[in-house]
This record gives sequence, structure tokens and C-alpha cells, in this order.
Amino acid sequence: MKNLLLLFLICLSGFLQPEYLPLFAGGEWCTFSLLDPPAIGKPLRFSADCRDVKGKLAIHAHWITVDGVSKGFLTGQNGKPFDISGSGNMKGTITLPAKPDLGKFFFIIFTSPDGSFQKKDREARTQPISFIAPQAVLVTEKKSAAVFKPVTMEPGSDWCTISLQAEAVPGKPLVCNVQYRDVSGLLGLHAHWNDAAGKSRGFLAGATRKPPSLSGSGTEIIEIVIPEKADLAGFFLIAFISPDGNYAQKSKEARTMVLYPAGVKPLEIKSPALPLYDKSKAKTAGKWCWQEPAAHSLTGDLVYQARPFVLHRGKNIRYIDYSSGSDKNDGKTPGTAWQHHPDDPAAVFKNAERGDTYVFKRGVIYRGEIMVSRSGTYGAPVIFTADPAWGKGEAVLAGSERISSVWKPAAAHISFNLTGKEKIWYTEIGTNKTPRSVWEIRSGRVMRVPIARFPNWRYSNPDDFRAEWASWEGVREETEKFNGQDRTITIGEDRRAAGLNHKELIGATVWSEHFHLINAPLPAALLDITARGEIKFIFPSFRKGPVTNCRYYIENRLALLDSAGEHYFDPNTGRLYLRLVDDHDPNTAAVEIACRQSAITIQDQSHILINGLSFRFINSGEDILAQWMNGYNEPGCIRLFDDCSDIEITHCNFSQAYLGIGAVTSRSGSLLDELIIRDNTASDLEIGFADISDGYTSYRTTHLSVVLRARILRNAISSTGMGIRPMNNLGNAIVVSHARLLEIAGNHIENCGGVGINVYAGKAGNIAEDPRDLPLVRTLVHHNRVINPLLIINDYGGIESWMCGPNYMFNNISGNPGGYKHFFHTTQTNAGDRSYNTARFGFAYYLDGPYKNFLFNNIAWGKNNDVHSPLCNTAALMDLIGYGHSFFNNSFYNFACAMRIQEPDSGRDVYLGNIFENMSSLVIDYDGFLRKARDLTTDPIDYQTMAMARNIISGSYTGAGLLDYGGIIYSNFNEFRHELEARRMMDYSLGMLAAESQFINAVTHDFRLQKGAAACNQGVSVFVPWGLARTAGEWNFYRPASGAVLKICGENLYFSDEYQHRLMYKQTPKNDLECMHANRADFVCGPLDNWIPGAFVFNGSNWCVVTDQEIKKDMHYSYTHGGKTHEFGYRGKNRQSLDMNTNNFLIEMIVLVQFSSRGGAIVSKKSGSGYELAALPGGMLSLSLFSKSGVWTISSQQPVFDGKWHHVLAELDRQ
Repeated sequence: MKNLLLLFLICLSGFLQPEYLPLFAGGEWCTFSLLDPPAIGKPLRFSADCRDVKGKLAIHAHWITVDGVSKGFLTGQNGKPFDISGSGNMKGTITLPAKPDLGKFFFIIFTSPDGSFQKKDREARTQPISFIAPQAVLVTEKKSAAVFKPVTMEPGSDWCTISLQAEAVPGKPLVCNVQYRDVSGLLGLHAHWNDAAGKSRGFLAGATRKPPSLSGSGTEIIEIVIPEKADLAGFFLIAFISPDGNYAQKSKEARTMVLYPAGVKPLEIKSPALPLYDKSKAKTAGKWCWQEPAAHSLTGDLVYQARPFVLHRGKNIRYIDYSSGSDKNDGKTPGTAWQHHPDDPAAVFKNAERGDTYVFKRGVIYRGEIMVSRSGTYGAPVIFTADPAWGKGEAVLAGSERISSVWKPAAAHISFNLTGKEKIWYTEIGTNKTPRSVWEIRSGRVMRVPIARFPNWRYSNPDDFRAEWASWEGVREETEKFNGQDRTITIGEDRRAAGLNHKELIGATVWSEHFHLINAPLPAALLDITARGEIKFIFPSFRKGPVTNCRYYIENRLALLDSAGEHYFDPNTGRLYLRLVDDHDPNTAAVEIACRQSAITIQDQSHILINGLSFRFINSGEDILAQWMNGYNEPGCIRLFDDCSDIEITHCNFSQAYLGIGAVTSRSGSLLDELIIRDNTASDLEIGFADISDGYTSYRTTHLSVVLRARILRNAISSTGMGIRPMNNLGNAIVVSHARLLEIAGNHIENCGGVGINVYAGKAGNIAEDPRDLPLVRTLVHHNRVINPLLIINDYGGIESWMCGPNYMFNNISGNPGGYKHFFHTTQTNAGDRSYNTARFGFAYYLDGPYKNFLFNNIAWGKNNDVHSPLCNTAALMDLIGYGHSFFNNSFYNFACAMRIQEPDSGRDVYLGNIFENMSSLVIDYDGFLRKARDLTTDPIDYQTMAMARNIISGSYTGAGLLDYGGIIYSNFNEFRHELEARRMMDYSLGMLAAESQFINAVTHDFRLQKGAAACNQGVSVFVPWGLARTAGEWNFYRPASGAVLKICGENLYFSDEYQHRLMYKQTPKNDLECMHANRADFVCGPLDNWIPGAFVFNGSNWCVVTDQEIKKDMHYSYTHGGKTHEFGYRGKNRQSLDMNTNNFLIEMIVLVQFSSRGGAIVSKKSGSGYELAALPGGMLSLSLFSKSGVWTISSQQPVFDGKWHHVLAELDRQ
């Protein structure tokens, strides 16, 4: 075959997604998956991973006839089902017998004391597995049964299956077989009917008897009669649970598919639009989410623009007026409004007729906590909203109470000397409250009244949050007895503290910086203060302690209430002590105290819309020290827990609270899916706006739950994460941990204590071993604007990504990242000791151990690049450990360094078409840190897989580049380029120098290119593949450098159980292709990339190959983490490889074929059995499967021998 050019190939593999089957007793669970497609008479392999099984766990296969009748155990297994206890993996094989009536089968996973099914105490079932295409409707030609999937009430608990024993004939009895298990409460069954328009019309009249109410476990035969109605077009069954079997009091429900009586043609019903995607998008958007228009100013800056508020209401509206309503009303009109929501524990009515829409009156503060107890449905969610036509102002849900008791002078109740105690007031609020926050509302302005502290600091310097804190003059550690144990006591010295009342301050909270990166202040209980100003405390052991010049303050004791604008609450007496700003009388003021930790809590509920409400004054938790150590039940205005899907929070306002929105799958086996947070505003939140997590942490490594799909869009966020007591999420405005499919777009974030946008994608392998199998992870972060982040922490980025790719980060703006390091800035004062990261260690973009990130078309700007200034912005980009990245067409301005690449794993990165302007110190710092500890002879960097080309460097700099720890800083641009050439990068040209600024006015952040700038028309085209599931092979055919090894880098990353910790990812097999009988002339330019010859010419004599031995080799992994060496082995036969002998797969490529009379193979993986994609002599493409039984081939309908590039998709579905 002649002149066939192959650019890009993806092979996708996988047969059956694992099913998570939580047994829900002590955390037991297992995942179950098939390793072969089900076929009659052929072995079927299965695999189960089990964790924390109590007793013995066993697996049985059951079968179902084509009529939907369960027939019990499936005979023909190759051996007795085996059992397992504890944790582990088991694999087995069954042979499916050739039964004429075998329709489906399913597996039962159960635990019992001895492994026998008769004595089982818990069980979970897979979905039925078909051999034929599943039936969507009842077949009317035969009297076969309609088979339904199990109607699941709750995983591992209530469930039932419903099947029909004959077709439905109007006017004749229809027999329903109901099997149910472990029903708590009473289970009922109702039939509903649809009219010709597909609209549900309610209960189906004509049932021969009222459906019975069932509880416990059993089987029931229910007979109904389908009436003869002219407009009857279908019916469906509803299974529900209620305390008394009454549908009106149901607590759970599930519905079957729509059934059709004999002779009735099924309606063509379109699937409902999922709320995950905005319905209004179709009016303005292109095909993909990133094509939605973003608002820009005339200078090209991103401008915030939310979508208009739309009032959503269901059919049954209930009105809530906290100030004037009454729970004795019916709630159906504004004039008969309720005072409370029915799910508020303070509600006094019983058996209220609920609605599907709850409207809160504007201009009224609702004071309560709503624990949502019911779900909506797709297209008909439960709605919490405010109607602009009812009331004026905001509809506020507050976690606070207004002080109504009398304030009294406190001096007579303070027995010790305290400056200004005659100005202190107190009131009795009781010991059942612990307000961590107090506010005064004066003339419409909300003012936070902080906890009493030393020193009496305020946030006065916008660039240094802790500028007014005290500093340690000296720090030492000693070992002392504490609670009967030897403990390391930290002793901080500060002469200013010598005059403090040590007796009254024992037990106060010390917040201190520490000698460590990140440097978020940590809390510790004060043990003692000596007369010399020595403060003793036990600093948290997981961080290095404070040192001289670290800053601190002390809070939360009455003896510290010595100035106006502070408060203290005594939990022993229930007294709240207060001095307001200006020391005016609090009896004439409006004072709010935080009492509740949430306004709306949603647990195990779905299909809910929260729209147009305001949230204020949420408490931050009673035990601040305990809460810091375990923050996964953190307070928040809106909190989501565990199994929640189709939740949308839109056009709400969050302010003066702890956290805006928190969502966590706190229970193992739970799923959070289809979460949308959009078009909201937030300000003055103590730790952040949104914190979404699957709960997997270094101390919860058996916690297996899933955050599947989430979108956070167009939220305006300001002054967050700078609370008085920053918590363990480090003040991040938006943080999402381990979501599978995530989009964060259009958000505007300004003045943030921590990271603006922080994404931990897929796995948690940065903190602990994470052996979960993740077939698909995909993240998009685009069109966000983050200004002034990292005001309280360092070693982070304004926009940051971690772990699994692909992550697409594009069209963002990140400006003036902080990351101030006070200790280093104040101690390293000699000019020769300072570097670009002395004063600060913060970055506009930070890739912290991620893999396969695409960072393009972004802007980063700094405010200061003077390395002697505390305001010096460190670097635009930080990349740590990972590989597989593409950085192109970005604009970086006014930093000390453009790019810091720290501890790169294995090369495989490209840096193309970027603009680096005004980098005062070093342009590119590649591997300038900790290289000394790495042996380059045994752990080298593969520079031959890298490229640095077509970049523009303008403005002054002292160093062009650094490539090795302690190595040469190449001050000359050409010298640096020659070194890149010596290391045989794919493209080592680096780029060009430009004497003048490339931008119209970078000082005012107008980054449009000047006319005639060197960067004009220098942008690069880079092919960016869309992430798909279980990618087993992926290659871009980039030409290697002269003298380099001729190979094609494997670029697939499928984060299976083999990828356990990010420190060993680089050791995994890469599927690199070795070029055989080829040379550099075989690489030519293709249609996708313009910066390098990126296509390969297959001429009939050459080929590219990765051997079967390579892709299936056994691996032994060893890495060091936390001072310990970790080792584990992985069997190559378990790896998802390029073998496609049993699974479905997809091949995708861009190809140009010149005419040949012989044809030939393009992609082939076979040896006796396998597959081959080939060009046929007639000009068609063919996909063939080979086995011992024969060859199966399918061909394309269009020829490709036309001299044009073709995008080819070849897909095999064995079902």
C-alpha cells in the first residue's frame, strides 16, 4: 500500500461499567463488573471487589424468562459460588445454559454467617442483564410479559420488582406479579393513566380492588382491569412507601415505564431535557458549551453578565411569610401564608397539604432551618423561590436571631482588671446557643463584630491580610507532661503579651502562621502565658511549627474585650458580652447573632430548584478547634449530603456567612449527580462560596462514593475566604474534589483568601493511595476571571488543577496572585539572598500534580515584579510533577518568572506560541527545585518528547532559562536555545525576542495585540482531543528531533486501579510506538497542527508498533511519600490494553489515503484473533474481527481514495 498518512488514533475499550452495590452495614460494599459479553453456551467471566465484609459474602446468578418470571438459581455454573470475608477481589466464571425461554439474568450479592443463601442477612442485586435488545414496550403480537427494571426505593434497603403475566387488554383483568424486599413502612401500588397527548391523568379508575399495602418481604399477585377509554393511550404503575399505605403521605416512590394496551400504538415521547443543561442555552449557544458567548469589554477584558432571573413555579404553590404568616393557614395564597416551611422543625402544623413550590415573601427575614424531606421529579422539581410581585427587597433566609433581650452594663460582673470594662454590655442568651459571629445592622449597613482578641487588629492592608497581627520574637519547643503524656509544647515569645492576664486567658485560641508552605494560620489552645510574655500551646502536629517572625493573634476570652467593636460569649453562663463600634448603646442597635449552621439542608433528595433567595448570618460551628480538623460536615447556607441529583441553585445571594454552598457524599456508596450552581452572587463569606467533595481523604480511603456531573457557571464572588478564622478548605472560593465530569465557566472572583478555582479531578492520589477505577474524567475551566487571590495562603494558584485529566483550561484571566511569605520576606533581606519567590509563592495558574492538561488562550498579569518588594508576583504558571500537558497561545505579563516547572515527571509537555512580557528575573525555570535529590541517570527527563517553540519574549529579564537544579542560568536567549537543541527537544526553536510591548496597554490590562506586534499571526494550532472513556491508545505523530529516537509518544491516560498515587504515575506503561524502517523524512505536515510535521507516511515498507509483551507486562511500583517507601505490584493481564478480544471499542483517526490497487492494513492488533482496520483495493475502509471461528468484516459506504483528509470513526458494539 502506498502513501497512507496516519495522524491520530484512539482505541476505546470496556464492556460493562462496574455497578456499586453498597450493603449498608458497617460500610460494606462491593463493585461488580462483567469481563465478557454474555453469550449462550460460552463462559462468562465476572469480577467483584469487596471491602469490609462482615461474615461471608457470596454471589449467585439468577435467571428470568422472556415472560419476566424469575426462575431462581441459574444452573450450569462451573463451580459452587465461593465466598469471601473482609476485603479483596474475587473472580468467577459461569456458563449460560441454552434455554429456549432464557430472557435475562442477574446476580445477587449477599452476606451470611456461613456463605449460604438461606441464612443471608444482607443482599444487593445487579440490574437484569439481557442477551437481546431490551424491550421498551409491551409486545402485543404475543402474550409475553413486560419486564421492568427493579423499582428501587433506596439502595440496599426497600425495593420491589413488578412484572405483568399477560398483555394488557382493555376491559379484561391484568395480573401483576409484585416481588418486594425489606419494605419499611407500607408499600402500595397504584395504576395511573396517560391520555393521547402523553399527559398523566391521575389514578386509573376501574381497579377490581384497592391495591393492598405490603410491608416486609414477599410476593403478591395484584389484579386490575384496564377500562375502555377513548383517550386511553398508556398507563404506568407507581410503587410507593408511606406510614399507612396512603399515597398522600408517601415518603418514597418509583415509577415503571409507560405501558400500552393491546392495539394502542405507543406514542413517540422525547426524553425530557435534563436540568443539567440550561434550557435557555439553545437560544444563544453553539453546539458545545464553550461556544456560549461570553461578555467582553472594548479592551477585551471579561465582563460579568448573568442570565436574567426567571421565576419558576409548579402547580401547587405555597406561600411563606415569616413575619405575618401562620402555620394555621393553608398557605395557598399570599393572604393565607404559612409562617414556616413544613420541613422546618419549628413548624407547628401537622399533616399540612404540601406543595411543589414554596414562595418566600420579599422584604422578610425567614429565621429557621429547612431539612428537605421530599424530592421532585424530572421537569417538576420542588422549588424554593421568591416572587418579585410579592413584597419588596430580598427574601432572606437567615441563620441568626435578632437580640430582643435587654442589654445591661457588665462591669459589675467582671471581677478582674480590664481596660474599658465600664463600656462593656451583656445580655442573657442561654447556653443552648454558641454564636461564633455577631453583626450590627446600622442604616442598612451590615458590620461584623469580631471576637475579642489580642492584638486588636483590623484588615487594613489589602495586600497583606495579617499586617496588624503580632509577631513572635522567638520560638522554641519543649517536652512537657500534658494530660499524663509527654507532648511537644510550642513556646512563642512576645514582650507585648507580658501584660496580659494569664489566668483569664488559659483555654483561649492561638492562631499562628508556621514555617511551612501554604501557611494558612492554624488554631491551638493556649495553655499558659508567663510574666515574660511566653505563650505556651500545642501546635497541630501535621505542620511544621511557627518560627521567629511568624505572626499570630489570640482570641475568645473576656479578658481580651478591651476595645470597641468586639464581643465574647461565655458558654458556661450563656452571657454575650459586647462593645459596639463607637461604643454606642446596643439597646438602640439591631444586633444579629449566628445560631444555626444551615438554612436549607438536602440529604438523599433530588430534583430541587432553589431560585432567587438570599442567605445571611450562618454560624460557623460551636467547637472551632474540632471543626478545623474535620471539615466535611462544615456549616453552609445550603448543604447537600449523599444521594442527591438534579439540584439547581440559581440567582441567589450569599453574604455574611460561613460557606455559601457545601455538598459532600458523606456516606460510602452515595452519588451526587447533575448539580448546577449558576448566576449567583456572593460576598463576605468566611471560607468560600462552593465546596463540592466526594469525601475521599487520607483518613477515609475506603470511602467510595461518587460526584459524577457538576456545573458551576456565571457566579459573581467577592471578598471570600478571608474570614476571622480561615478553615481547612484554605479560603478557596470554588473547590471541587474528585468530580468525574465538571464544568466551571463564566465565574468572576475578586479578593479571595485562597484559590479562586481549585479542582481536584477524579482521584485523590495526591493525598493517599486511591485504587479506584475511573473510566472517564473530564474537566472544563473556561471564561473565568480571578483577581487578587491567595490573600491568606501561599503555594497555590489563582486557578488550580490537580490529578486526572483531561482538563481543558482556556480563555481565563488570572491577575495579581498573592501568596505572601512574611517570614521569608522579613528574614532574607540581603539582595544576594533573594530570588523571584522570596516574598511570595503564589501563581496565576498552578498545575499541582495533574496529568493531561490543556492550558491555552489564557491571560495572567502581575502587579509587581520587583524581587525586593513584598508585592512581587512570583510566576504566571507553576507546573508540579505531572506530564502530558499542552501550554499554548497564553499571554503572561509582569511577573518575576513566567513559568516554574518543578520536579517534572517524564517530559511529554509542549510550550508553544506563548507571550512572556516583563519577566524581571527568569523567563523559564525548568526543574530548578529539588533536582539535587533526583538521580538523572536512573530517573531522567525525556526531553525528546518535549517542545518549546514560537514563544514571544519581550521586555527585560535577567535569565532566559534554567534546566537543572543548581545549574546554569542561561542569560542569553540563544544559549538557552542551543541547550534545548542539545537535549533534542522535538522543537527547540524556543521562539523570538521582541524589543517592544506586544499589547496595546498592558498596564491597564488591555491585552489586545498592537498592530504590527511580533506576536501577530504567530499563534499555533494544536490538536486537543476530547476526553472519552477507557482510552487504551492515543498517538499524535509528531516528528522527533534530529538524532532523537524515532518513536511516537503514547498519550492515553485511563485512570484505572493501576494508577494509585501520583508519585508513581510516571512509571506506568506508556504505549509508545517504535518506528520501524522509518526516518524523519516520513513525517510530513498534516491538517491539525501547524507548529511541527505531525503526520506519518506509511509507504508499505515502514510501520509503527508497540508489542503485545510491552502493553501486558507486569509492573512493580515503588515510590516514597510521607517519608515512607510504598510498593505494590500490578499484573499486566489485568490492564485495559489494546487487546479488544471481548469488549466493545471505537477507533478514531484522521487519515489521507492515496490510491493503491492493493490496499492494506492501517491499524492492526491480531495474532490468530484480534482486529484490523484496513483500506480495501476498491477504495473503501473495512473493520475486521478475527477469531478461531472465522473472520467478520464490515466496510464503509464511501471510498477514501480521493487525496483528501478524512475523519474516520469505526465502532464495534458486540451487543
